[in-house]
Amino acid sequence: MSKKKLAVIIVACIVIVGVIVVVVTTAPRLTPTPTYTLSVSVSPSGAGSVSPLGGEYESGEQVTLTASPATGYLFNHWSGDVSGTISTITITMDSNKSLTAHFVEKFTLSITVSPSGAGSVSPVGGECESGEQVTLTASPASGYTFDHWSSDASGTSSSITIIMDRHKGVIAHFREASTTPPPASAGLVILSHSIRTRGTDNCPVVSGQAEWIGYIGTKNGFEITATFYDSDGSFMFSSSEYIYDLRAGEISNFECSVSSFTGTRCKDVATYEITWRKVFG
Repeated sequence: MSKKKLAVIIVACIVIVGVIVVVVTTAPRLTPTPTYTLSVSVSPSGAGSVSPLGGEYESGEQVTLTASPATGYLFNHWSGDVSGTISTITITMDSNKSLTAHFVEKFTLSITVSPSGAGSVSPVGGECESGEQVTLTASPASGYTFDHWSSDASGTSSSITIIMDRHKGVIAHFREASTTPPPASAGLVILSHSIRTRGTDNCPVVSGQAEWIGYIGTKNGFEITATFYDSDGSFMFSSSEYIYDLRAGEISNFECSVSSFTGTRCKDVATYEITWRKVFG
């Protein structure tokens, strides 16, 4: 090979190497995408599960998580690097993240109306969280009136609040509404009564027990009146006391007293009589 050809080859090689060096030194360098760790836990243990279970994710990747309760539990909320009460959420992995899915025991509330068709209860029952407070309202159908609650609830108010700390069953009792008032004194029996004096003026007080054994009205009130007479039979004064929500077979205490009056001051009482009337409303 002539020296001239060798020189050309050497020059060409130098040019190629120079080009390669320029390309390598000026090309942009590739930076690896960072990854972050997602940690998932369940509380209490065994109460449910979360899908996916966590792991390594690239920066900016969106991950959709779904919490599923085990039998006997309800999903309650998320905590940690997320929050909320919806069982399915989506998070963006822009850092290491840790989250916990919380579950609670569930209990069943069963509602029954007696007699059937006599009314309704709202809400109608169903699954409730442990410790949840549920307000029940009983509404009578036409021709009926609400009477009382039984089983895992009690009382005569049409609206009550119960705490779901176990499975519960509640019965709402209704009764037919009557539009015909009974005789003024029908059904009310004075079981016992006594008389005593009060203060230096010997003001009398009549007290005792009454039982309603007949008609039940929408407003169960009685006005019991004690009328007092002096030893010579002359009228002194009378007093009344109201008793409400007295159901058949129920006994209630009453007291008829006088706190103030006009005319003759209190004397030793020789006789008295008790009368009553039904108050409707």
